[in-house]
Amino acid sequence: MKHIRPRVRCLPAAAAALLWFATAATAAPLVDVFFYSPEFVPKNLAVLRETAERYFKEQELPVRFQPFARYRDMEVEFARRTVAFALVPPWVLDQSCFGRTFFLLAEPVRAGSTLDRKTVVASRGAQELKTGTIAVSGPTSHVREKLLAGFLATHPRLRLLTVPKDLDALLAVSFGQVEAAFVSSAQLQALGEINPALTASLVEIGYAVETPFPRFYATDHADDAAVHLMLVALEAMQRRESGRRLLAVLGYEHWRLSPRQARSPVPCGPGESGETER
Repeated sequence: MKHIRPRVRCLPAAAAALLWFATAATAAPLVDVFFYSPEFVPKNLAVLRETAERYFKEQELPVRFQPFARYRDMEVEFARRTVAFALVPPWVLDQSCFGRTFFLLAEPVRAGSTLDRKTVVASRGAQELKTGTIAVSGPTSHVREKLLAGFLATHPRLRLLTVPKDLDALLAVSFGQVEAAFVSSAQLQALGEINPALTASLVEIGYAVETPFPRFYATDHADDAAVHLMLVALEAMQRRESGRRLLAVLGYEHWRLSPRQARSPVPCGPGESGETER
């Protein structure tokens, strides 16, 4: 009797391979989300990135979340990448929209408000602050002409020193490198929780202004489906455990979504500004 060698069937493996390639080919590309917040910076940007990407993936919106410590780095990457969303302070768009069109999606809420409070703090030995240097973050023109205009009018001999972020300004005044700093009260509070002895040496000297927290924007590169998924994810963030972790890292309580009729293009600034290239 002739023995016939059975043919090994590889169809299941081949089908699985074809299915994998088909899935990989049709998988949604990662959506770029940029983050920049010199006024109030999370303690660890790597943790922020990991926490954000995990949450949005759970919400069926895989993102590449890119936090920046320096404005100039963000500016360069805007020119190189197709950015769909950005979480940035409004003053950034007052400077430039990087050749994009931006639409406001949501504002973060902290302590019941969408506004931060920026205040002048000085070392206890320099409370009079008639001369010296005050450390600030953000473009010098924005600080001088808008935020600190009233204060500088009564303190004309003060010099401004631009630093990358408010935390740097706080450390500079704490260690005696400058006489004062103009900083976010949220950042001052966060530093006090970590190092109360450091902030105990500082005193607010009576000048403060309210400024918006960073806002969540879509760009003209975000399609309708991505915008819808992002709005759903932002609205649900406070109800999901992973979302609450992300809010805690950012320092916010929840998001206040922008009304649909208010989602018109955000006015942009004059263009590139050398003063913000830090």
